[in-house]
Amino acid sequence: MKCLFYFGHPAQYHFCKHSIHALRSDGHEIKILIKTKDVLEDLVKNDFEEYVNIQPKARKNNSLSMLLAMFKRDVRVMRIMRMFKPDVLIGSDPSLAHAGFIFRKPSITPIEDDYAVIKHYARLTYPFTNCILCPEICTTGPWTKKRRGYNAYMKLAYLHPKYFTPDIKLLKDELSSKNCLIRLSSLHAHHDIGASGIGKPLLREIVNTLDDRGFKVFLLSEDPNEKLEGACSIKTEAWNIHHLLAHMDILICDSQSMTVEAAILGVAAIRINSFKNKISVLNELERKYKLCYAFFPEDHEMIMAKLNELLDMKNLKQCFHSRKEAMLSEKEDVNAVLMNTIHSFFDEAGV
Repeated sequence: MKCLFYFGHPAQYHFCKHSIHALRSDGHEIKILIKTKDVLEDLVKNDFEEYVNIQPKARKNNSLSMLLAMFKRDVRVMRIMRMFKPDVLIGSDPSLAHAGFIFRKPSITPIEDDYAVIKHYARLTYPFTNCILCPEICTTGPWTKKRRGYNAYMKLAYLHPKYFTPDIKLLKDELSSKNCLIRLSSLHAHHDIGASGIGKPLLREIVNTLDDRGFKVFLLSEDPNEKLEGACSIKTEAWNIHHLLAHMDILICDSQSMTVEAAILGVAAIRINSFKNKISVLNELERKYKLCYAFFPEDHEMIMAKLNELLDMKNLKQCFHSRKEAMLSEKEDVNAVLMNTIHSFFDEAGV
C-alpha cells in the first residue's frame, strides 16, 4: 500500500506525522511532498524524513502568482504520481486533489477552515477530492456529501497530552517567571488577501504594558527581519516552538493556527486580525471553552482591556489549564480518525 502525503504548512505536517509513523510501522510505503513555507522544511528534516520540495521558492502574494504556482505544483505532483503510483493521497493542496481526480486515485483533504473563509480554495479543491476531513463544527459549503466530520481539532493530533509532553529543559535558559509570546504571521496564505493583523502602535503599547508587569516578551515572526523593541527574537529551533508555547503565560498573535495551538496547550491567547467571528473552531474555543479571545485590529481599547484583565487574574495558568482539561475530556483521538479514514479508502479500493 502506497500513501502520498503533501504538506504546504507546518501544521499540516504536524497533523499527519504520527499517522505517517504508524502507517510505515504497518508496512505501508510513504512518500512526502512539501513546498517552502515558514519552518516546514526544517521540521521535516529534523524528523529525518525523506521528501521532495515541489515549490522551493516562495511565490508572490497575489492571485496570479498563486494560480501559476498551483499549476506548476499540479504538473510536478502528476509526474510523481506516474512514478510512485500511490493508492491514496493525503493533503490539503488543490494539486493533490487534481492529481487524484485525473489518475482516479482517492484523495483525502484535511481542513480546519470554514467554507466562507476559503471559498476560492474550496472551489479549486472540493469538486476533485473524495473526502473533506474536518472538525464537525466546520462548514464545507455545497460539498457536504464529501464531508467526514469528527469531534476534535486538527491540532489535537500532535498537541494532545497523549502525543506531546512539554520539555522545560529545552528552554530553561530562555524563560523568566512570567512570559508572553508575540507571534506575527506574514498573512500571505490564499485566504489572507486583504487581511490585516497587529499594527505597530498597538504592538508598542502591548509590549510596554507587559514590561511594566514584569513579563519577558518573546517575538516569533515569519519575517526574519522583524524587530520589536522590548522583545526577544526567538532563537529556539522550529521543532521546539510548541515546548516554548506551552510554557508561556499568554500568547498575543495574528495567527489562526497558533491561537488554536495555544488553546489546546492551555495558554491564554489574544488573537488580533480581521478573521474575528469567521472560523468555527476558534469560535468554539472562545465561546464554549473560554480559551482564547478574538479582536479586530481596530479594537484597540478592548484589546488592552482584555490584556489587563488577564494580567490581573490570580492563578492565570491554573485557570486556563482547567479549561483545557474540560475541552480535552470532550474530544476524540484525531489520529485514530485519520488512520480509519485512510484505511477505509484502502478497503474500498480492495488494496
